[in-house]
Amino acid sequence: MTSTNQLEKLNKQYYHFNTLCNIQKKKSGKLKDYLISIKDDMCVKNVESKAGGAILTGYKPLFNATVVENLLNEGATIIGKNSSRRCWIWKFFY
Repeated sequence: MTSTNQLEKLNKQYYHFNTLCNIQKKKSGKLKDYLISIKDDMCVKNVESKAGGAILTGYKPLFNATVVENLLNEGATIIGKNSSRRCWIWKFFY
C-alpha cells in the first residue's frame, strides 16, 4: 500500500490532489485492497470540499456522499480528493 509520505511527495511534484487523507471504515469487503480518490465536488465527512471554486474554501461536510459511504462500507480506502472543474453555476458569471 502507498504510504501517506509517498503520496505527499508525488502530490508536490504533480499536484494530483487538492486534499490528501487516509479514511478506511472496514478492513474487509469487495474493495478492501483499493485506494480511491474522490472528485472534489463529492462530500467526504470532515475533508475539505471546494467543488473547484474558492467560495467553498474551508468547507468540511458533516456527512459522506452516498457513493463515498458505499465505497467505505465495502472496505475501500479514500486517499484524497482530486481537482474538479468549477461548479457549473460559476459559468453564468464569466
